[in-house]
Amino acid sequence: MKKHLIIFMVLAVLFAAGCAESSGEETNISSEKSSGVQEVAQEVPASIDVCYWDWQYAMTPSIGQYYIAPAGYNYVIATVYLKNNANVQVSTNPYFWKFTADGLQYDADVSTFSDVINHQNIEVGKGGEIETTIVYLVKGSPVEAEIGYYNYQYPLFERIEHYQVQ
Repeated sequence: MKKHLIIFMVLAVLFAAGCAESSGEETNISSEKSSGVQEVAQEVPASIDVCYWDWQYAMTPSIGQYYIAPAGYNYVIATVYLKNNANVQVSTNPYFWKFTADGLQYDADVSTFSDVINHQNIEVGKGGEIETTIVYLVKGSPVEAEIGYYNYQYPLFERIEHYQVQ
């Protein structure tokens, strides 16, 4: 019995040491500020499961002629950029993307599918790159806001500066 316990402990230590080992490779993202586009350098190891992303938003009282925000509300038009280097797909389905502002979390509005917005549901696989637009009907005019991806399976997300900050 002691022999089995000692073997088990030795294997556990070896396993733990193997898990803690690092490849020594670093993620390197180079930045080009001209035109506000961030470029991902080729030095990023292919084995890194990461989806690079960025987003920006603007507010408007209406989307086309059919969607007019009620009094005290605005439409937020969020533009999301994705460059997926991960093995896990990322969906542009707007109901996986939640907008949070002033302590309130919003689901996508049906106006996302308006002809004015041109949204498409796409599964972005490894090597895929896309920009999509999602609309939210929000209370007031948010000062601070964030957007998050809520799907049952997702890669590691790393925000980059794809859009120029004004």
